[in-house]
Order: sequence, then structure tokens, then C-alpha cells
Amino acid sequence: MRTQRDLIQMKIKPKKMLNLFSYTCSVAVAAALGGATTTNVDLSNTYLDWGIENYRINNLNLENHQFLAGPCEEFVEQKPTDRYDLIFLDPPTFSNSKRMKGDFDIVEDHTSLIENTMKWLTIDGTLLFSTNKKRFKLDEHLSAKYSVKETTALSIPEDFKNSAIHKSYEIKLA
Repeated sequence: MRTQRDLIQMKIKPKKMLNLFSYTCSVAVAAALGGATTTNVDLSNTYLDWGIENYRINNLNLENHQFLAGPCEEFVEQKPTDRYDLIFLDPPTFSNSKRMKGDFDIVEDHTSLIENTMKWLTIDGTLLFSTNKKRFKLDEHLSAKYSVKETTALSIPEDFKNSAIHKSYEIKLA
């Protein structure tokens, strides 16, 4: 995600960012270093603790940032309590954690996940969606409903030899 972090910090420069499936929060750290306030959501307390440590290592004041433990799918299903000008959505390919309502499969569940996430965007906001699923196909319904641009080629570092590592998309309200 090196190129995504650079893009966020140098070009997009969000004011408010929602980082879903945040893992160690590295993408949100890049946004925070660029001046954004961030909300990080992940199922794992261990990863969120690691993320908090990454904020501290980068001398970021934690007062401007939230770290929420819980299923991201349930978070975005709620009525939005805030709006974000950038949402980073990088879900796992598959998860069957006991802490979730059911199994998560990127092929079956990406459409509802993206649609629920879009309601958290500001009117001119951007959703950066990526997946590590090989041969992933974005639901055509999403392209008809939203402005979708595939950004896979731009998101893979020049020095990375495997160009099939993930798929990425920039999605905006139409």
C-alpha cells in the first residue's frame, strides 16, 4: 500500500478519513501526517493497539483520531454519524470470525459493503477500495450507480514484480 499512502498524504490530502479494516493503521497514519483527523475501525484489538503505536511512533496526537473495535460491516450498516471526505476500504478476501454475524466473502459481499460505505462519504468524497482477491470483478451495478475508476495499475509500486497482487478502485458519488 506504499503508493496508496503516498497518494493519500501528497495528493488527496483528506481532512477527515475513515479507515475500515484498518489493520495496523498505516494508511491512516499517512493521512494524519498530511493533517487529517482519522477514524480507524477493525475487528482486532491487537491490530488497533499496533495502529495506536504507529501513530505514537510518528508523533501524532491521538486526540484527533479514533480507534474503534468491531466488525466493519456492522459499522457501515449503521446510520452515518459523521461524513468523511476519504474512506479507505481494504477488506479481507474471506473471514469467518466468531465476532461477526456470519462469514464474509469479498466476491459475495463487496456490493453491499461498498453501498453501505458510500453513505458515509461527503458529497465530493472519495472511496478507495482494494482487494487482494485474484481475478476479482467489481459488480457492474456499482459502476452504473457510482463514478468508478479502476486504479490498480497506479497502486502497484514500480519495483514490485507481481502486478496481480490486488485490484483497486476509486469510487465517488455520481
